Amino acid sequence: MNEPAPGSVASESPGSRAGPTAALVSGVSLLSGGLIATELLLTRLFSVQLWYHFAFLAISVALLGGALGGVVVHLLQRRLGERGLRLLAAAATSALGPALLAVELALLRLAPDWFGAGPDAMFTSLTLRLGALIGFATLPFLLGGVVLACVMRLFAARAHVVYGADLVGAAAGCIAVPLVIGTLGGPGALWFLAFLCGPAAGALAWGSGLPGRAAALFAAGGLAVVAPAGLLARHAGGLDLRVAKGIDLEERRPEFAAWNSYSLVTVLDGGVFAGWGPSPRRTGPVPPQKTLVIDMNALTPLIAFDGDFHDVSFVARDLSAFVYLVRPRVAAVCVLGAGGGKDVLAALALGAGHVTAVEINEIIVRDVMLDRYRDWTGGLYARPDVQVVTADARGFLHRTDRRFDIIQLSMVDTSAATGAGAYALTENGLYTREAFSDYLDRLAPGGILSVATLSLPDLALGARLALLAREAVARREGDPRAGIVVLRLRLPHRRAVWMNDVLVKPDGFSAEEIDRIDRLAEWLGFERVRPEGGAASAPADAEAAWIARILAEPDAGRLAAAVADWPLDVSAPTDDRPYFFYQNRLRDWPEVLFAPSPSHLLGNGLYFLAHAGLAAGLLLLLLAGIPFAVARRRLAGDLRRRGRLLAVAVALGLGFMCLELALVQRLGPYLGRPAWALALVLGGLLLAAGLGSRLLAGPGAPARASRLRYAPLVLVLLGGAAAWLLPPLLSATLRFGDAGRLVVAAAVTLPAGFAAGIPFPLLLRRADAEAPAAVPWLWAVNGAAGVFGSILATVVSIHVGIRAAFVVAAAAYGLAFVAGFVRRRPEEPGEAGG
Repeated sequence: MNEPAPGSVASESPGSRAGPTAALVSGVSLLSGGLIATELLLTRLFSVQLWYHFAFLAISVALLGGALGGVVVHLLQRRLGERGLRLLAAAATSALGPALLAVELALLRLAPDWFGAGPDAMFTSLTLRLGALIGFATLPFLLGGVVLACVMRLFAARAHVVYGADLVGAAAGCIAVPLVIGTLGGPGALWFLAFLCGPAAGALAWGSGLPGRAAALFAAGGLAVVAPAGLLARHAGGLDLRVAKGIDLEERRPEFAAWNSYSLVTVLDGGVFAGWGPSPRRTGPVPPQKTLVIDMNALTPLIAFDGDFHDVSFVARDLSAFVYLVRPRVAAVCVLGAGGGKDVLAALALGAGHVTAVEINEIIVRDVMLDRYRDWTGGLYARPDVQVVTADARGFLHRTDRRFDIIQLSMVDTSAATGAGAYALTENGLYTREAFSDYLDRLAPGGILSVATLSLPDLALGARLALLAREAVARREGDPRAGIVVLRLRLPHRRAVWMNDVLVKPDGFSAEEIDRIDRLAEWLGFERVRPEGGAASAPADAEAAWIARILAEPDAGRLAAAVADWPLDVSAPTDDRPYFFYQNRLRDWPEVLFAPSPSHLLGNGLYFLAHAGLAAGLLLLLLAGIPFAVARRRLAGDLRRRGRLLAVAVALGLGFMCLELALVQRLGPYLGRPAWALALVLGGLLLAAGLGSRLLAGPGAPARASRLRYAPLVLVLLGGAAAWLLPPLLSATLRFGDAGRLVVAAAVTLPAGFAAGIPFPLLLRRADAEAPAAVPWLWAVNGAAGVFGSILATVVSIHVGIRAAFVVAAAAYGLAFVAGFVRRRPEEPGEAGG
């Protein structure tokens, strides 16, 4: 090992080696909890303001900031010395609160100009202001990364304690977010987190050995800025959301707004919503309405209703309600994703005897429909012929024995990321082969499934629905030509926007029913897509031709070959690849890298993923190379002798992030409640990892240390088991009640987390023994690998499957084991332990 230079950390008093005090551990836990809570709240804020793809930015910005902080500490540690690192950690924590408040005010008030204006307000373009604001959002995480890297450098000999406190604090932050955001709202919760930085600064300063007076000053310094500035901003409206999805909320102020961990529910006054696919031949007035929007994008109307269905008859002249004209006056209807009740009104208006309305968002049910707007909606959700169930759709269908004459999903396509991250949407599990099988299982004899959604330019959702329906009918040995009807309506928009309604009847539609459908469609001005060879004119557009081929092709192999050649991926999603709204193909990755920004991101996420992946890869190489380039003489010997440390840090960062995101993607739909996925899967994984680090990864007897080096190998086995055994386990237990599913999810998550918390502190202790100056560098590279891992896991799960993401995690841990945990020279310090 190289001799430490005078003034370096290693040459100072060994007091820092005594290990973290309770105050230091408390400070680290507070800091880590605040940082991950900030990351999750930014996920929600970006999803509301911009688009759900930008939840990646919250993850990437957090990991990037932490990684940059590690590089800063690595480059400054020799100049600062031990006391300087202590002061830097305390000062950075004290500055974190004001920085967090500044970032919040910038995001809320400077209005990222991502969405355009006028008729193209839903379409997107990249701007310099957007990039600058996202870059500015890195600042709190940069400061947090500086703090944690300083602490890890000072206390690397007991990294298991510090790392354990880091993970346990992060777990507490995950668990607290649903409660805090529900109580204070998104902006209020961020302000609250800025307050927490004051106590964290005091605890860190005191615990790291600074005098009590200095610790109190560091604690008070941040609060002295955050408290008055936050109060002033709140009084002046600075903590109110200004612009979201191109809507100026200062001009059109919401009547009602409430946050939870997976949505911002807003009610705006006014609005004339004639329907998703209103008949061009409909006449008559539309009653007064209010507009309920989720994350300022997904819309559902609140229709004024006084009990007279004649006044709301327009809802029955909409393509999404066509099924109720085909089968009027049925006994039992189930509406999935009931929202503000438009589809419930349509069913009742056309004579349904009883409607079961399933809605996952408790704010919509409890606070909007049954409280604030109960009188406005005529007590729709309190009627005796309406049963409201607050639950996820598939979980409800699995746990009920009832059968329905009609099951309807109408525009259940919320473009809102849950707190767990991008592509973790509340409806991810609703449009898969397995989901369609669940729906058909709950139909009564002669029942019909109705699914309606929009098609946009470069987003052929109608064709994807048709293929899902075909496969569901074929699995029951039915005839897709007889059992599926697809109706379409081109909407009056300057771009090619189509409304699609797919009707599925497993028993097959009779000739009389087809004749009735054709007469109704002609009367209302809708188009039926006829299978190839039918007596009809040529399809109106490319998607209609695809749908006709899907319905008519008798050979599944030929159809699969044709679908593979189409420019958009309209293959049927599965529970392993549940990304219904993503239709890019991986083969287009090189072309997308150099393409201009797409007109819209719904279905075009490859543009974002390609550029984010390239940037993350370059970042990883940059952070790995900067310290060596700056101090190549000093580090050359360490690198030549201990080059495996860097590879292990990268592999562990990739493995942990891939494992984490794969578990979120797999268990989120299973639990059915996004807040549970956030608290149990993310929080539980981090909590178990923290306990694993604290209890097992410290210095111990040689026999235990020798066994602990097999922790990455255990994770290889757990990753492989999750890839192949988890899907059948979750399928077999989906009928369990809430408590039973929580137990199953905990049994899956906690062992993996416990094992995942062991390898990295072992690596840091080994680095502290062999190359102490490399500890902050390894922290930085591990964080950068996490940025890349989050994108890699998403790309793999989207294009190959969630199972493949588990395999990637297992492979990364296998690489870590081979590179750094296979004993080569037992006599070397730290080698036996990791």
